[in-house]
Amino acid sequence: MGLVRFSTYGNFNKTYRFLEKLKALDVESLLKPYGEEGCRVLESNTPVRTGATAAAWSYKIKHAADSVSLEWHNSRLADDEKTPLVVLIINGHGTGRGGYVPPNDFVTPAIRAVCEEAANAVWKAVTS
Repeated sequence: MGLVRFSTYGNFNKTYRFLEKLKALDVESLLKPYGEEGCRVLESNTPVRTGATAAAWSYKIKHAADSVSLEWHNSRLADDEKTPLVVLIINGHGTGRGGYVPPNDFVTPAIRAVCEEAANAVWKAVTS
């Protein structure tokens, strides 16, 4: 049987500095412009009948123990007062008169570029 040896040298000073920098990073102020831009993009890409659904976009920056997330929400509800109207538009739905409205996922392609820009901005701030 062979003998295995491990040796280490140096310290973790660079790692500690990097982690301290991450702790001090104001992610909320970094994400805020992307939240606002996402609302503008979603509003301009939302199918319009009355304009109420397009005008109902908002965003939230949520903090968890080990993460920060940027979420977009639409407060417009369908006639049942429970279902977000955007969910019906994206997934398609039956009408009250026996018809069917096909799915229209306008959200994913509209918001993709904003999400990529936000991710790149956070990555740049973390690695600079």
